[in-house]
Amino acid sequence: MPTPALLPSRATLLPSLLALLSAGVFAVPGAGQEQGRFLPATIVPNYDRIRIGQVEGLEGGAFAARTNDSGANWYNPAGLALADRSGLNASATAYEYTTVNLGGLNREFGSGRFSSLGTYFAGVLGGDVLGSSRLRLGFSITRPVVWSPGAISGETVGSPEGGAERVDFYSSADMSTMLPAVNAGFRLAEGLRVGGGFAIGITKIETNQHLANRFVTPTAAQRESRSLNFDGQYFQMQFTAGVQWDLSERIRLGGTLSTPGIGIGGSALMISQASAGGPSGTQEFVFRDDEASFAYELPSRAVAGVAVNLGRFEVEADVRYYGSREAYELLSSDVPSTFLTTDASGTPEVEQILLQPAVEEADAVTNLALGVNYPLSDSWRLHGGVFTDGSPVGDSQDSVFGKVDLTGFSFAISFGGRLSGTVGVSSSWGTTEEGTVGPTLGGVERQTTVDIRSVNLHYALSYTFN
Repeated sequence: MPTPALLPSRATLLPSLLALLSAGVFAVPGAGQEQGRFLPATIVPNYDRIRIGQVEGLEGGAFAARTNDSGANWYNPAGLALADRSGLNASATAYEYTTVNLGGLNREFGSGRFSSLGTYFAGVLGGDVLGSSRLRLGFSITRPVVWSPGAISGETVGSPEGGAERVDFYSSADMSTMLPAVNAGFRLAEGLRVGGGFAIGITKIETNQHLANRFVTPTAAQRESRSLNFDGQYFQMQFTAGVQWDLSERIRLGGTLSTPGIGIGGSALMISQASAGGPSGTQEFVFRDDEASFAYELPSRAVAGVAVNLGRFEVEADVRYYGSREAYELLSSDVPSTFLTTDASGTPEVEQILLQPAVEEADAVTNLALGVNYPLSDSWRLHGGVFTDGSPVGDSQDSVFGKVDLTGFSFAISFGGRLSGTVGVSSSWGTTEEGTVGPTLGGVERQTTVDIRSVNLHYALSYTFN
């Protein structure tokens, strides 16, 4: 029977603390063992998971070529030029139920949460206000990224190497990006429109995590506990340009190009504590920074779409490309942490140590969307769509975010008129790559996956003024 390690080493304890940023990322080192995670990351930062717009989002988000009202603020500002009169558009995910199931430990763990998400509010100023047949102005508030799946908690027990081990964990996290924007659309010629605008991106991440690990053998005992509270916001600017071209009466093309996020600034409150004990003494770690440096960079975006009017059917296919981001510091701090070591005799040693920055990078992503609608009558119409939502996360073992490629569909029914509206559902699903977690204090490693399922109920209202 091996003798349990006396204490985790400082070299393995400190670098792990910034990796706690994402939901479910717990680093549980053992002396002489390679640093590892206890749970995989469960914040999913995918770009196209949320359905946006009255009918646009419920046709898979394939609407860059056809958008022609206040929804054009998000999908393609060139489409604002098609709005004859002023109008408002408000859409929301009335309820989202997201489940996160963690597999690969000694049993399954899962969580689910109902959430109400306001995702889009927009308006367009038409010729009735501006007095122009060519120019249209628009504004919008969009939440294209929302992740709020509920907490994961539980415990695992085992008897590694003749000892008894228990690990208790709790992790909750929320992530969102909001984009207030102003845009303009202009009719260059019959069948040709351009547009552009800028937005302020506001990304917010909150997390609350706790971990306790105890390992006991007939001759010795080890314990370790960790906690983290994090609340960060980052501000950036993003510029977008778009074009629409009516190739014929039946075929319309559309495309947009958005810059990468241009950083304005951000900060975070971060409070972390950790302690470990064994036969030869104890270690304690304390850190607090009310103004830690925090950044989350939005990628560049390019969208191309082609829409075809087939008489009673309308169909559009879009390609969405999101650019990569080179490695940048997601989180860093100039505030030193306090590291206290006490040996078996009770003699303390105190050190002030700067934490290593957390570095993040993003891969390029290409997503596809297909949307279709069919009229039931002059006022009622069916809508449907399918879409892919690839993960921007590069190396899932190094990132603080979870890597999972999602696939989804949407379905809705709408009614038209000056007051129009939509009710529909959408769903997306995916499973992370298999990853290694551990070792625990008892030296246990396991292969885990995270299975994600979301079901959304949508509603939207739009009003066009006389």
